Amino acid sequence: MAKGRHLKHKLKRYNVTQSSSSAAPQKEAVVSVSDRIAQLRIEQRRSEQNRRARAMEEGPQQQQPMAAPHLLRDTAPLHRQTHVAGPPPPPSWRVQQSLRTLCSARAADAIALHPALASRLSIQTKQLVLPQLGPHLTDRVLRYFIDDVYSELSIAQAKVSYAAFLRGFWKTIPLKPEPTLAENWWEDDEDHDELLDGYVHQNDPRLDSVLEILNQRQASGAEGDGGELLTTPLSTKLLGLDIAFLPQFPASFGYLIAFTLPHLTRLVMPGSTATADVLLVLSRELKMLEYWDIGFHAWITPLLVCRDIRWDKDLRRLRTLCLAKTGPEGNTGQQVAEAMHEVRPHLQVQWEYPL
Repeated sequence: MAKGRHLKHKLKRYNVTQSSSSAAPQKEAVVSVSDRIAQLRIEQRRSEQNRRARAMEEGPQQQQPMAAPHLLRDTAPLHRQTHVAGPPPPPSWRVQQSLRTLCSARAADAIALHPALASRLSIQTKQLVLPQLGPHLTDRVLRYFIDDVYSELSIAQAKVSYAAFLRGFWKTIPLKPEPTLAENWWEDDEDHDELLDGYVHQNDPRLDSVLEILNQRQASGAEGDGGELLTTPLSTKLLGLDIAFLPQFPASFGYLIAFTLPHLTRLVMPGSTATADVLLVLSRELKMLEYWDIGFHAWITPLLVCRDIRWDKDLRRLRTLCLAKTGPEGNTGQQVAEAMHEVRPHLQVQWEYPL
């Protein structure tokens, strides 16, 4: 009996000791950051080795190379079908603008407040900023953009005056009377060569308002003189001109474009004050034209475009003709566009602007 009680006492002590040791809080070992990073790297290498081993076991026929993360992002679908509650976003949120356009818009906002900043810009930068100015382009801002080496010039929806624009880019030069046969006419060859970059105005009534604004001479020159030379440095360099929606520019500006800018390949003039006669003169004089926008003119009819313009002789290089909102009573221009397909089938005719 004594031996049994002794064993029972020992078992009781063992239970009490075990319960007290389990109740004591255990202290966790402190691991430094360096040790933790080293452990993660070891685990990463181990997982990479296991993945390669599985790929070798599967065989080369089932092995597919893994693409780089940037390639996976580029090949991801651009338009994912996601269903989001609420109305669709506005168009301004869906249109993707280039970084160049965004920077040009920010520069235009700064120049609208401080026009003198434009004097620090290069010609290429000015050509990008001008389309973004729009109504902010006034006479005060224009004087910082007057230059003679533009290849693209856009003043669409500008508030600049017609007189300020003419004086900034055009001028007149009085001409001497033509020499008679008795005079040494060969001595004036160099002077005649300089006249190739302008238009000799000899009492042309269509340009009377232009000459009056330039303040060189009256529209009717002196009797027996050699007329006047309308010239602009843009005549040999300007390829694109955008004069959309400028109601302050008279119809005579169309004649000035036709006579002094013969190398234009792109002309955008929707909503202008041009007339049917200006349209016909432009079609005859602009031999290099490839893109022509004449939309938003109610007086343009299929008869005018298809019959009065000499498509067999003029505008041989034209590729695109925009006729949006042409025709009376607010027509869309589809009727004029359909008539044009019969005259020149290979010409791209647009009667609505892409969204």
